[in-house]
Amino acid sequence: MDKIKCIYCGKEFEISEAFLDHIRTKEITKVEKLHEEEILKYKQQVVKAEENELQVRKQKELLEDEKRKFELEKQRQLDAERQKIRESTLKEADEQTRLKMKERDLTIERLNKQLEEAKRTASQGSQQTQGEVQELDIEKALKDAFPTDMIVPVDKGEAGADTKQIVRSPSGKTICGVILWESKRTKNWSDGYRS
Repeated sequence: MDKIKCIYCGKEFEISEAFLDHIRTKEITKVEKLHEEEILKYKQQVVKAEENELQVRKQKELLEDEKRKFELEKQRQLDAERQKIRESTLKEADEQTRLKMKERDLTIERLNKQLEEAKRTASQGSQQTQGEVQELDIEKALKDAFPTDMIVPVDKGEAGADTKQIVRSPSGKTICGVILWESKRTKNWSDGYRS
């Protein structure tokens, strides 16, 4: 038989098999209870670790969502700024084009006025030249027709006729009178031409 020693007095006793089974069962139960407590403790730690992991994963997912939202918002802001810059540039280009068109229109208008003025001046110069040619032709015709008379052109800008014919006698010594000649090349005669 097995012996057991008292923890208080130190004496040894014999243990019956039944008592020994009882102690073994009690010890096994005690150890099993400790194991169960440890297993429960480890299970709780595993559950807590899993909860922590789940929390970390949720936080990570939340951070990733926030990062995506932030990046999306930044991209939208950049796009909005680009659009503002594009619109501003287009507006500025339109304004410059509008001003250039106005400058061009003003230049065309001025050139048209200058062209009209040049045409008018050319037309007047041409009319004046035509008038002078006609006056010279009349003077020549009068000199050929009346060789004894004195044919005198009237200076430009003086009021009156274009040509003065001083009529003389056939001998050319006596003045008989004066004829004033006015010549106009026009469709309609006006009495205002005489002065």
